[in-house]
Formats: sequence, structure tokens, C-alpha cells
Amino acid sequence: MKQFINISILPLFILLFSLLSCSTTPDLKPSTSKDPDVSQPLEIREKIRSAKKILNRGNELFQKDKIEEAKKASEDSIESYPTADGYYLLGSCEFKLGRHAKAKEAFEKAIVISPKMEQLLLTFALTLTTLGEEEKAIEVYRNLEAYYPKEKVYPFKLGVLLKSLKRYA
Repeated sequence: MKQFINISILPLFILLFSLLSCSTTPDLKPSTSKDPDVSQPLEIREKIRSAKKILNRGNELFQKDKIEEAKKASEDSIESYPTADGYYLLGSCEFKLGRHAKAKEAFEKAIVISPKMEQLLLTFALTLTTLGEEEKAIEVYRNLEAYYPKEKVYPFKLGVLLKSLKRYA
């Protein structure tokens, strides 16, 4: 009989211990993340899904160096639902095709949607430098430094750009 009581009480002790250990852990915070698709109407969710599917195909084409086809996929993706990733792919295609001014336009549209997207800002700064818009590129590198202070490459890139302009501080 004594053994039966110990076994039946064991789950109660485990539950009690679990509850106490969770409630006393100061690092735990309630989750505030939401699935963005759930908060959107069904029609928008379907457009986003379609855009993502097209964009994935476009990214694969870009990786295979099929730039014109990737550009077309990025445009189709944007037409389905405009996203920063769609404009980023479009800008990357335009840049690779040597159309730097068009690349800049696409990157600017992406930045409106996602102003702190790291790879986007880095590629945008490169595009600005290519176009001879060094002052704007300096501003973008400074933004990257502010957004990603632990990343040491942005102060370096900024320093290289400033050195090329013979601006020593």
C-alpha cells in the first residue's frame, strides 16, 4: 500500500516542481510573435503565398545565372504581391544586367517596405557607389553600423569608401 501512494504522488510532485521552476525563471517572457498570414484576409494570404512561390523560383533562376528569367519572376512576384524580397531580386537582376539606375530604383522600393533589411542595404550601398553616389552610400553604411553594431564589416566598408574619397578623419 505504501508503494502505491508514493507512485501516485510522484506525478503531483513533478507537476508542482515544473510549475514552480517556470514561474521563478526571470528570463522567460510571453511571446508576442504572430503569424502575419493569420492577421491578413484570405485573399491577401493567397497573394502572399503566390508571390513567395514565384519568388522562390526566381531566386533559383538567379542562382543558375538565368538573370532575364529571374527578373521576369521577380516582376511577376511583385505583381502578385509587392514585397521587399521581390524588389530586392529585381534590383539584383538589374544590377547584374548592368542597369544600375534601375537596380537603384528597385532597391529604393524594397527599402520603403523593409528599411532595415541588412543584405538589401549592403547591396544598395554597393549600387550607389557604382553610380558615383558616394555620399548616399556613406549614409547607408552609417545606417548599417547603427542597425547592426556588432557587425564589424560595415565600419570597415565605410572606412574604405571614405579613404577612396581621400576623406580622412
